[in-house]
Amino acid sequence: MLLVLFTLSVLIPTIILLIRYGVALKRIETTKRAITNEVEGWFSNSSEVVKLKIHLFKETSWNYSEFKKLNRLVELESNWKVDALGDGGKAFGPAQFWETTFNQFKGEAGMPELKYRDPQDQLTLMAWAVRNNLGYHWTTYKNTP
Repeated sequence: MLLVLFTLSVLIPTIILLIRYGVALKRIETTKRAITNEVEGWFSNSSEVVKLKIHLFKETSWNYSEFKKLNRLVELESNWKVDALGDGGKAFGPAQFWETTFNQFKGEAGMPELKYRDPQDQLTLMAWAVRNNLGYHWTTYKNTP
């Protein structure tokens, strides 16, 4: 009887660990497939868009779920056009910042070196803003995953 109890006390935690390991592997595979599909889609775009997406991915510290949200936001705002104009000419660039909002955010973020007309700087600041719960400044933010 003691041998059975001892065997069960060893087997049950081992089975639980194996199940958790299997679930973790499945999540890793799903994430790898999603990232692979995302990156493959980039190469159907212009090289400028690819560079901007890689920059944005770096800005998220390679966090795929954060990147996915920001990528969708940029798609909705400008479709990755670096010179996109919106809001009657008040919004500019891939992140569709108004210049006043850009300047306000760069001050709050402690990034005075950022330039309004630089697409990478726009993405850097958008990533900071979303990370700091300021995503509501973009009307399309509510439509991101």
